[in-house]
Amino acid sequence: MNRRKGVDGQGFGTGFAIALPDQEAWNGDFMMQGGGRQRTAGLLH
Repeated sequence: MNRRKGVDGQGFGTGFAIALPDQEAWNGDFMMQGGGRQRTAGLLH
């Protein structure tokens, strides 16, 4: 995902994997949870 080449010609990008259960054991629904923290300038946590 988002593959590109650096100045020296070496390729890099972002990779990920999703492990799903066997088809017989899965109802087909997929729910993704989580997310990153978003930082805003001047906001204190």
